[in-house]
Amino acid sequence: MPIVAATSSDEADVRRLLDASGLPTADLTSELLRDFLVQRGGLDLSAVGALEFAGQDALLRSVAVGW
Repeated sequence: MPIVAATSSDEADVRRLLDASGLPTADLTSELLRDFLVQRGGLDLSAVGALEFAGQDALLRSVAVGW
């Protein structure tokens, strides 16, 4: 199961997994989605994670694994 960059078609699934994990989605924009990586198990999203960049710093955010 490769880990790949999220695309705009992943947004609904990313939101669903983050919601199920109790993580915020209100600030998830298409621009921020570009910083996400996703992994699929078959058709379902099995993991998601992102680095939010601010200059030379980055914040690890929104890491979730589905069961």
